[in-house]
Order: sequence, then structure tokens, then C-alpha cells
Amino acid sequence: PVVLPRARGCAVSLSSLVLVMMMMMVMMTGTRFMPRPAMVYADDQVVALQDFYTATAGLRWKNSAGWTSNSTTPCSWYGVTCKANSTIIIALTLSNNNLNGTIPFSLSTITSITTLDFSVNLLKSTIPASLVNMGNLTFIDVSSNMLIGPLPNISS
Repeated sequence: PVVLPRARGCAVSLSSLVLVMMMMMVMMTGTRFMPRPAMVYADDQVVALQDFYTATAGLRWKNSAGWTSNSTTPCSWYGVTCKANSTIIIALTLSNNNLNGTIPFSLSTITSITTLDFSVNLLKSTIPASLVNMGNLTFIDVSSNMLIGPLPNISS
């Protein structure tokens, strides 16, 4: 390890110094550390699902099995359905799962989704108009939430 000199002949490792500085920054800003799902993949679908998990307080979901694992495919995560014999996501079914927050724009990048069921949760704000970019979306249920505004027209 890199060792920095300190007064009176003591030494501090660079990694210890960085850790102390990070802890001080968190304490000074009052920011609480909110862990993100453990998996980090280049796959845009997984990134969009990570954003969704974070935006809807995934740590507080009733069931988040798989969402914080190092699974190689979201097809095994609770509420995620993939096309048979593939890794193409076709449905998110997370009804009555204590989703609390907003639906992020990034979710609309998963254009293979045909079904979204986020009913009976605590979703707030508006339904993103970007959902119309999900060209295969044929069913959406966001009833019994705190959403305002019109549903995007997904029929075209």
C-alpha cells in the first residue's frame, strides 16, 4: 500500500485516508447511503431495472427477490417475465409490492415489454409520456396509486 508520512513518525495508508474522507463527506452533507442493487452490467435493460428499483424504494418492497443479487439475468428476479427461452423482458408484474416513488424515464428503454402491472402501490407524480416509446406495450395497470395526469396513448 501507498504510505503517506505523518507527524511523529506515524504512517497512514492511502486507502484509509480515502475512506475517512468519504465518511466525512457523507456526514457533512447529511446524505444517507442508499445501496443500489449489487449487479452492475453493461446491459441497458438491467441498468433501466436498477433505476426503477432505486426510484421506487426497492429496499422497502415486499418482495425484491433477485433484484439485489449478482444474477446474470433479470429473468429470475421477482416480477420480471422474459420471453420463453430468451433473456428478452416482456413483462413487469409488481402489483401490491410497496413500490414507492416515481416511474423513471429509463424504464421506457426496455422496448420489448408488453405488460406493466404496478397496481396497488404508492407510485407518485405523473406517468411518464416516454412509455409510448415502448413499442410493444399493450397492457398497463397503474390503478390504486397516487399518480396524476393522463395515461400515455399506447395504441399507436
